Amino acid sequence: MAYQQLLRLSHGSHQWRFPLVAVTAQRMLDALLADDSATRVQILQQAVENDPALALWAVCQMQATALPTLNEVARWLAVCPTGEASAVAGAAQPRESSVAGWDRLALRSLNLAARSSALGEQSVDRSRCQLLGLVLDAPAWLSQCGPRVTLSARGGNRGCLPTWLTRLIRAVRFGKRPGPTAAVVRQAVADWERGEVDRIAAKSRSVASWRVVECDENIQAARRLACLTRKLTRLEQLENDFDTRLREEKVAALKEFAYGASHELNNPLANISSRAQTLLRDEDDPERCRRLASINTQAFRAHEMISDLMLFARPPALRLIETDLVGVLQRVVDEFAEAARQQGTELRMIANTPIPAISVDADHLTVALCALCRNALESLVSGGQVLIDGRFVSSSTRVPLGLGRGDQVCISVSDDGPGIAPEVRRHLFDPYFSGREAGRGLGLGLCKTWRVIDEHGGLIEVESGETAGATFRLWLPYASAEDSLQQAS
Repeated sequence: MAYQQLLRLSHGSHQWRFPLVAVTAQRMLDALLADDSATRVQILQQAVENDPALALWAVCQMQATALPTLNEVARWLAVCPTGEASAVAGAAQPRESSVAGWDRLALRSLNLAARSSALGEQSVDRSRCQLLGLVLDAPAWLSQCGPRVTLSARGGNRGCLPTWLTRLIRAVRFGKRPGPTAAVVRQAVADWERGEVDRIAAKSRSVASWRVVECDENIQAARRLACLTRKLTRLEQLENDFDTRLREEKVAALKEFAYGASHELNNPLANISSRAQTLLRDEDDPERCRRLASINTQAFRAHEMISDLMLFARPPALRLIETDLVGVLQRVVDEFAEAARQQGTELRMIANTPIPAISVDADHLTVALCALCRNALESLVSGGQVLIDGRFVSSSTRVPLGLGRGDQVCISVSDDGPGIAPEVRRHLFDPYFSGREAGRGLGLGLCKTWRVIDEHGGLIEVESGETAGATFRLWLPYASAEDSLQQAS
C-alpha cells in the first residue's frame, strides 16, 4: 500500500502541496508496517484526527458524495491506490514565510475539531462533526500552500473542493438554517471566537510539530516514508508480475499437455472401443457381454474426458447471439431439479431484477453453469440449498464491479455446504485436480467453467470460508448483439 500523490492536490493546471509533519509521517510508516487491516485503519484514523492537512487532502481525493466519518476516511487511506509517492519528500519543504500561517491554522483547526466533537456527542454524529471542524478552514489551508482558493462563484479555484464540503462550509458561515452537523460546527466556531475553547491542543505534539515544519526531522521523516513506499510498491508489483507470469505459464503448459494427450490417446481408445463392439456382436455368454460392454463404456468415458480437456486447450469459436440470460439460468435449474430432489437439496433461481439480453454463446455458458451447479450439489451430498442468481450491474452504480469499468452481468451460484480450504482454492480450476477432501474441484468441470468465462472476456470470483459454504460469481461484460457485430467488424 502506498499513498499516490500524497499531500499533493491538483485541479486543472493548479497544484497545491501540503507539508508533511514528522508525527504524521511516523504514523503512516506504522500503518504501512501494520500486520492487519484493522490496526492499519486505527493508526490512520489517529493520523487524520491530529492532522488537518491530511484530513483535507483525503476528503478532496476520495470520491465521497457526502461528509464521511473519520473511520471512513481512514479506511479509504488504508486501501489508497499504490503508485509512485515521490511527492512525499517534497511535501515537507514549505515556503519559509508560511511557517507561522501553518501554526495558526493547525491550532484553530484542531481546536474546532475537538470542540465540534464535544458538542456533537449529545446530538449528532460526533465523528462527522469532528471531521468538518478539521477541514472547515479548507480555503485558508489551500491558499497557504498554492493558488488562492475562495468560496466565491467567480474564480477562487474552489473546484478543487468537493461540492458537499463547499456547501457545508457555506452553511456554517452564512446559512440561515444550517443542518445539524453544520449547526454544531458553527457553535464551535462561535466558542472559539469568544475564547471559550480549551486550548489544550496548543500544547500537544500535533500543534507543536507545525511550529517547526521546516526542520530536518520533518524532512527526514517524509523521505523515509517516500523510500518505504517506493520499496513496498516495487515489492507488490514484483509479486503481481510473478503471479501473472506463473499463471500464464501454467495455463500454457496445461494447454500443450491437453493438445498432445488428445492426439496420442484418441486413436488407441477408438481402437479399443471398436474391437469391444465387434466382439460384443458375436458373443453369447452374458458375463462376457457385460464385461465387453463395460470396456466399451469406459473407452467412451475416457474419450469424453479428453474432449473436455480439448475444450480447455482449444475451445471452439464462440457463436455470440443475443440471449435471454434468465432463460439460460432456468434451463440449468430444470436440468438438475430431479437430482436435487433425490438428495433433498433445495435448488432455485432468485433472479429478481430484470436482466437485458446479453450477447453470449448460450451453449458454452450453459456448460459452464451446469458444471458449477453439479459441483455445488456434489459438495452438499444431501440436504442444503443451492441458489442461482443473475443481475445486471450498471457502471454508474456504486456496486463494486468484478471487471472494473463498463456495464456488466453477474451470475452467482452459491451453496451452504462445506467451505473451500485455501490450499484447495488455488487449484480449483486446474484440469484433473481433485479436491474430494473438501468436496470440490472434481474432474474438469470447474476447469471448463473458467475457460468458457475467460473466452467471453469475463472472470470468476470465489468466496468461501473453510467451513461455511461457497459462492462462485461469474462476471461477464455486457454487450448487446449490435455491440458484438460492431466489434467483429
